[in-house]
Amino acid sequence: MTTSSQKTAIIAASVLSALAFFQLVVVVIVLVRHPNGTPMASVAMPHSDATPALVKKRPPLSLASASPMPENNGTLEEIPEATIAPSEIDILVKRATDIRAKGDMSGTLASLRDAQKLYPDNPKIVAEFATTYEQMGLVDKALAQWKRVMDFGEKAGDLYGVAAEKMHAGITPKEPSSGRDEEGLQPGSTLGFTDVQKNYDGTVDAEKVSLRMGIKARPGAAITASDVNIQAMFYDLVDNKDVQPTDPHATRVTSEWLTVPADWKEDGVEVLKVRYEQKPPAPGEKSATERKYLGYIIRVYYENELQDVMADPVRLLQNFPPPLSLQKEIPQ
Repeated sequence: MTTSSQKTAIIAASVLSALAFFQLVVVVIVLVRHPNGTPMASVAMPHSDATPALVKKRPPLSLASASPMPENNGTLEEIPEATIAPSEIDILVKRATDIRAKGDMSGTLASLRDAQKLYPDNPKIVAEFATTYEQMGLVDKALAQWKRVMDFGEKAGDLYGVAAEKMHAGITPKEPSSGRDEEGLQPGSTLGFTDVQKNYDGTVDAEKVSLRMGIKARPGAAITASDVNIQAMFYDLVDNKDVQPTDPHATRVTSEWLTVPADWKEDGVEVLKVRYEQKPPAPGEKSATERKYLGYIIRVYYENELQDVMADPVRLLQNFPPPLSLQKEIPQ
């Protein structure tokens, strides 16, 4: 006869057997559904210093222009290219090329020189100098700059191949302007104008005109800056009939060198800006004559001898021909 304690032991053993069987069935089911034994939910494992992080690295960004990098979330997602700001050099180069696209070569040179002061040894800036000189027809200067690009070696990147091709194939010079030689200067002259740009702003109360001009030295010429005289004269149409030099009492004319020092030693081209501005009349004041801006004549003398002259409109030269030489020094 089975006692109550024996019955209790049998029941307990049966329960334990049933539980063991149930666990075995669960294990079999999991292994069937996941043969490789991988758990249903991944568990984040602590990262060891000896284990490479699974994050793709990007090239370092310029501290001056880079946007803050978002914190990495442990995924393999890369940061979109659009979030990378252009470098300061790229911004400066684009500014210069935008000016060149408008045909303003002297302004381009001035912009590139500003960039080169900040980055004196950058192949991108040197290459833009070369391209600008090439478009100006200054073959020797362009090739000299392309040679500098090649001197950078691997640092020049793709520009090295461009420079090598230019040096190998050469550069076809542009046809000289009418009356000028292959350097774009008047035959026999030491200095001359190149790439004169005019910006006109006519308003209700006054008129403003600015001229930006390159003054180029003949290659190989040693220029004494104190012997250079540049004259910029402006002319008005008075009462819609008479052409007269601008009235100094009613007009303000100022000038500044955009390239300093203006000594023609760096690359033989210096850039000068001249501003013409009519003074607005005082309140309630009315001029006895009506003056409107008509045009300009610019002249450059070296050692008191005329080197070059330009006028807009050209007919101004018929009424105001330039002297071929100066008897005395004329202040700039």
